Amino acid sequence: MRKTIYTVIVVLFLCLSMYSCSTMYALYNDNIYRGKQLLLDKEYTAAEKHFQQAMNSLRDAVSLTFLAVAEYKMGNLEAAGKLIEEAAKEKPDTLYQIRTFGYRAIILTKLDKIHGMMALKDYINRYENLYPLESIGELKGMVQKGNIDAEQMEKTIEEQIEWYEKEMEQYLTTRTGFYAREELSRDCQ
Repeated sequence: MRKTIYTVIVVLFLCLSMYSCSTMYALYNDNIYRGKQLLLDKEYTAAEKHFQQAMNSLRDAVSLTFLAVAEYKMGNLEAAGKLIEEAAKEKPDTLYQIRTFGYRAIILTKLDKIHGMMALKDYINRYENLYPLESIGELKGMVQKGNIDAEQMEKTIEEQIEWYEKEMEQYLTTRTGFYAREELSRDCQ
């Protein structure tokens, strides 16, 4: 009888734990989604609150990166720098890795030119392996000259992030678009 009661208690505990995990992830997803929308609307303070709540649910590269971006957009460079460095140490997320390393270059350039240059080189190496836009040449030119035009770099990286994330979202949801080309070529053989 005791064994049966113990088994029932363990099963109930596991069910509640699984429910709690799925609820936490739903909360995380909702906060990331809402924060992204607010970020697009330039509502940085409200976005920051959603990203903070997402990070409280799950501290990963995505929540850290978006929180860093919101802090950066609000002018909190020190906080943004700490968050983006922590995000860069986490396991990269396929969809948002370019955002993480792009904003790392942007933020570190504003904080420290030498670390910013190293972060820009790292970003170029990562982005280059993903079949980048031709604008990668502008960033390479800055590195070669040893002179970063921070405003132009930010504009270029944000354009690259937007393009990459849009293409990746299309690929992940419909298996079409630029990143589906390899699957299509395999299917044709």
